[in-house]
Amino acid sequence: MRAGASPGHDPGGRLGRLLARERGRVVRARVVLLVATLAFTGGSAAGLLGGPAAKAAAGEDLVRQWNQVALNSITDTSIPQIRRVPPVAARSLAIVHTAIYDAWAAYDPTADATNGASAAGSTDDQKLAISHAAYETLSTLFGARAEFGAMLAAQGSAPGDPAPAAQIGQRAAADILTQRAGDGANFPSYADPTNWSSSAANVNKSTPTPVVVTQQQPHVQPVDPNKWQPLINPDGTTQSFLVPHWAFVTPFAMTSGGSLRPAGPAVRLTGTAGGQKGGNGLVVLEVQQALKYSAELNDQTKSTAWYWSDGPGSVTPPGHWNVIAQEVSRRRGNTLGQDAKLFFALNNALLDAGIVAWDAKRAFNSMRPITAVRWIMENAMILAWKPNQGSRVRMPGQEWRPFLPTPPFAEYTSGHSTFSAAAAAVLRSFTGSDSFSFSATVAQGSIPSSIESGVPTNSVTLSWPSFTEMAKSAGVSRQIGGIHFKDGDDHARATGTTCGNAAYNKAKGYFKTTS
Repeated sequence: MRAGASPGHDPGGRLGRLLARERGRVVRARVVLLVATLAFTGGSAAGLLGGPAAKAAAGEDLVRQWNQVALNSITDTSIPQIRRVPPVAARSLAIVHTAIYDAWAAYDPTADATNGASAAGSTDDQKLAISHAAYETLSTLFGARAEFGAMLAAQGSAPGDPAPAAQIGQRAAADILTQRAGDGANFPSYADPTNWSSSAANVNKSTPTPVVVTQQQPHVQPVDPNKWQPLINPDGTTQSFLVPHWAFVTPFAMTSGGSLRPAGPAVRLTGTAGGQKGGNGLVVLEVQQALKYSAELNDQTKSTAWYWSDGPGSVTPPGHWNVIAQEVSRRRGNTLGQDAKLFFALNNALLDAGIVAWDAKRAFNSMRPITAVRWIMENAMILAWKPNQGSRVRMPGQEWRPFLPTPPFAEYTSGHSTFSAAAAAVLRSFTGSDSFSFSATVAQGSIPSSIESGVPTNSVTLSWPSFTEMAKSAGVSRQIGGIHFKDGDDHARATGTTCGNAAYNKAKGYFKTTS
């Protein structure tokens, strides 16, 4: 490396030449993030990969307790992994909280239940109905878990309780489960009925490339660099596109998954696997930014990427925003009814966000940063992060790898960004407030050694002043982690906001009140 070279600099000047070549050309404009500013005060949480920081404690209202039980199910490794991936988790949370809402609303003199149920009874009856609604939906979605029965026992009840209030809850569960039975998710296997991964659309299936490049296992350039390329994981398994049929799942407030489909990724690679390689001006800038993030990784940025990562074994991104919503509820002192409405609106927005994001992922089948960096920077020497070796390691471009594991599906648009913007929009609308400071601490050495050992080297506290800033941080964290482009993040946050607003407005029609 020559003296004065900047982080991520390629001594061959390839990025500079490509940028120069693109000067004067019109690069498609990025969608500007249109998320309205949100706010929210108070709260802290630990890093969430392994699940929420704490179990719902005694004194929590019943809706929050069942919400935590649902999150515990998502982190339960004895449950098949396919039932705990982000879009599936969002659907499950929406089903559970629709049943809870309907059980609560049946007894409320103002609100309408989505299933039209109505009943007379006491607050205890209402709570019993809520618990049976939650029990039946969770048992169906996740299978038998001791925690479910314990929640009923705490109310002096049991599965199949013939009490009228219990039957109201059982009906609420049966109604939403019946409604969702043919929604396109293909429960309980969630297998792809469209067989997308075997179709011609998945053009790079025959050219997977290893995450860890070695002399024995060299990088493989894709057939089409603009399409998603499966990776060969460090454990030797090869990625397969996760739930590609999710684009066709029935939304809550949207007419279809494609109703909010953006224009498509603006990043384009050029050339052929065996010839000269390049790309348009935007992808060159995106690669340059990915290398800059990589070469400048430190405790703060690593912690930000990790905190929002919500990978396998975690509560997932939808669950993460439920943890945040629990804190909203506590700080506001929400009533049982307010929580029934909040988690109903939130989780149906997250359901729609997953559908919209996966529609774009399937429709555009776009490449991840690992493909773009290795395409443009092939055989050029770069400075970038390497596990346990530092953030400024000299290597050939085709050996670059992101800080976070690359998920098994297309880049555009970012699921994390869509989920986060949708949740932020609901929380803003529900609270009617735009400022709440929230913080989380990533403990020293808590990032798994499978990513990097001993990091962060010191505990890092992350803080945000509003919902908007939390959603932005979640989106940018995917860029820092090296698994998303700004293009895919920006477009996702715009569509996520629309999802959140639409879901809240539809939910509000049932509430008959603003919150």
